[in-house]
Amino acid sequence: MEKRNFIFKLNVQPHILKKYYNKIDELKSQVIPNAIFNAYNDLFSNPIIEKDKMSLVIFQDYKEIAESEEYRNLIKITEEIAIEYKIITNEYKKGNGIHYNPDFLFKLENAIYDRKILLSKFIVLNQANSRYTSSQVYEEIERLYDFNIDSEVGKGLDHLRRVTRIILYLEEQIQNGTEDIKVDYSFGNEILTINNVTIYEALDSYKKIETQINDLKSDIGYIKINPVYENIVLNTTENMKSIEIITTYPNGNTDDELDILLKLPMITDAKESRTTFICPDTVDNKDFLQKIQKILIIPGIKGYIIDIKSNGTTIINFLNSVIKSK
Repeated sequence: MEKRNFIFKLNVQPHILKKYYNKIDELKSQVIPNAIFNAYNDLFSNPIIEKDKMSLVIFQDYKEIAESEEYRNLIKITEEIAIEYKIITNEYKKGNGIHYNPDFLFKLENAIYDRKILLSKFIVLNQANSRYTSSQVYEEIERLYDFNIDSEVGKGLDHLRRVTRIILYLEEQIQNGTEDIKVDYSFGNEILTINNVTIYEALDSYKKIETQINDLKSDIGYIKINPVYENIVLNTTENMKSIEIITTYPNGNTDDELDILLKLPMITDAKESRTTFICPDTVDNKDFLQKIQKILIIPGIKGYIIDIKSNGTTIINFLNSVIKSK
C-alpha cells in the first residue's frame, strides 16, 4: 500500500474561539502548540517547537493492540465460533445436513460486532484486509483451529477469514517491532501532516493524537481533527434514502455552500452539527446522491467533515477517497 504525507485539520470549539477572539495569533502560535507539547507521553516523543511549526514522533506499538481488551475479547469469541463451526462441518460431512443452532448464530452476531469495534478503534488493522491471499488465510484457519474447511458451510466462515487476517497482520507487525511516525503541525493554518504512512496508518495516527490531546483536558478544550479531503467517495446503494453529514464548528471563513451545513452551529455555538438529508419519494436516488456529493466538496476541503453516515453506519470509503497529501 502506497505511503504518503497526509494532511489533517485541527479544529477547536466555539467557546475557545470566542475566548481568544482578539488574540487569535496567540491561540494559534502559543496556546494550541503548548497543549500538543504537554500532551506527549507514551504516544508522543521528541516534540520540537520552532517559530511557526512543531514536530513530534508517534510510536505505533502493535503489542498494545494485541494486549487490548477489544482484541482479546474478539479472539476468545472467535475461538468458540471456530469450535462450533468445526462441529457443524463434521456433521455435514457425515451426511447430516447443515444445521446452525441459535446459540451459534447469536454468538456469531456478537463476534462480528466485536470485530467492527476493534477495527474502528485500531483503524490500522484494516490494512489486513488486502494483505494476504485466500490460500494463506485458509491454511492459517485450518492450522489454528485444526479442521478442514468446507465452503458449503458458509455461516461464520467470512468472520473466521477476516479475524485470521487480523491475527496474521498483528503477528507480522509485532515481529517487525515498534514503528516511528513523524508528524508536523503548522501553527498558522492548524494543519497536521502525518508523514510517510499508508492511508490506514494516517487515520489511526490522527485519532490517537486527537484522543491524547482531549484526555489532557487542556486550555484549548475538546478539539477535533479531521481529514482534508480532495475527494470523498461514499459507499452508497440504490436503496439509500437518508444520509447524515456530521461537521465540526467552522474555524475559519465560510461561504454559501458551506453555510448549508454550518449556519445553525454558528448561530448556536454548537461544537458540531448533524444534518440529515432525506431522499425525495422517487424511484431513483441517483440525483439525490449526486447533490450530496456536491455539498461535501467545500467542507471536505476545509477539514470540517467529521463523518458521513447512513442508518448510523459510516459510509465514507477511506481507501478510495482522496485525502490531501504532499
